[in-house]
Amino acid sequence: MPNEENQESWDKYQKLILSELKDLKAGQSRLEDEVVILTNKVTKIETSEEFVAELQKVATVEQYRQLHQDVSGLNKFKNNALLMFAIMQAVIGAGMWWLTYNK
Repeated sequence: MPNEENQESWDKYQKLILSELKDLKAGQSRLEDEVVILTNKVTKIETSEEFVAELQKVATVEQYRQLHQDVSGLNKFKNNALLMFAIMQAVIGAGMWWLTYNK
């Protein structure tokens, strides 16, 4: 009888150990997934830092700011010029129509 109780205790202990090992394996898999995700994020950050370093070699932040202001001004001028061109085309078209059909 004592041997049988030992065997039952040992079986329970083995099952407990196996379940704990399965839990550890699942935890390890989750950690590996997180490491892969973090590695990708670190790679992106390093790439971004390299890109910023290359940009800083070309020009300073103030020069980029000035460039942005210049391009913004040119875009506003382009939009205004297109609007004026469209208005002038409409006026000329209306004038041509008036001259053609109002005789």
